[in-house]
Amino acid sequence: MTYSVKVQIPGAPEGAEVIIPGLGTFQNGVVGQVDDEQVHLFVKYQNDATPSPVEEGEEESFQRGLSEILDNAQYLSMSKSDGAKAPKAPKEGDK
Repeated sequence: MTYSVKVQIPGAPEGAEVIIPGLGTFQNGVVGQVDDEQVHLFVKYQNDATPSPVEEGEEESFQRGLSEILDNAQYLSMSKSDGAKAPKAPKEGDK
């Protein structure tokens, strides 16, 4: 599976290179593509920086991690290439 990734930093020139630690280098305002393996490595990189206190399986950890990263990423958007948005983390109190 592939994901479309877009970095949009206001005030930065269109096409300027932006490094996303653990994911790669992208051009500001331009949609790039990453594969499933890159996204898993990105989530692992981010989770290693802020480990979860919750014990969970590998897939659950990936889904939760990606959701939390995207919820907190002000200038980064990601969607599955089939057009479906990447998962969102449940809000406090949601089941």
